[in-house]
Amino acid sequence: MLNSLYFIEALNKTDEIITVEISINPEHEILKAHFPDQAVVPGVCMLEMIKDVLSEARLKRMSLVQSSYVKFLHLLTPQQTTHVSVVLNVKQQQNFISCDASIQWGDTIFMKSKADYQ
Repeated sequence: MLNSLYFIEALNKTDEIITVEISINPEHEILKAHFPDQAVVPGVCMLEMIKDVLSEARLKRMSLVQSSYVKFLHLLTPQQTTHVSVVLNVKQQQNFISCDASIQWGDTIFMKSKADYQ
């Protein structure tokens, strides 16, 4: 979905914080089907967005190992919001990376998650 449904416009990182600006393609086929009258970015696509951002920042393909929570707080409708920020707070553990993530724009938080990746 990276480079078709969404595109990374800017990536900034420190040892523990990764911030990425993403643009969303409101004409993507997934959005035409989910839902035809009002397109909404599916939750699974937002989770994939987080994994892709982490993979790009780490220069390594990452996989979701487990998630302790995922909260969808607002609908992400690309007709109204074509850009979002993905903010990751990461901590390297012994065998995995712990990641607290949010997808937001301005004061609106669309989703939050806490998960482990390898």
